[in-house]
Amino acid sequence: SRPVLEHLANDTAELVRLAVIDHDDMVWVAAYQGTRSGLRYDPDSGSTVTLSCSATGFAWMAHVPEEIALQKILRQGITSREDSGPRAPQTIDEIRAEPTR
Repeated sequence: SRPVLEHLANDTAELVRLAVIDHDDMVWVAAYQGTRSGLRYDPDSGSTVTLSCSATGFAWMAHVPEEIALQKILRQGITSREDSGPRAPQTIDEIRAEPTR
């Protein structure tokens, strides 16, 4: 996957990451940074994708029945806005209102 990530990152000048499903979680396994200057974010591989407030988490949750998605999100916990950003959903209703659902 490295050549594909590198190509996409270079074309977009963005950070590109790959996550895989590991048992009942989604885990970041690879990343490639496309920007060469300015603000850079270099995340750690091996960390769990936050399901309640990440595009990757929402994409995965959109492909499973809602009951299972909510179970996974609640098991992991809804992260605070302090930890995840000022627009991170804080309730199940806010998560349901996200565009990918």
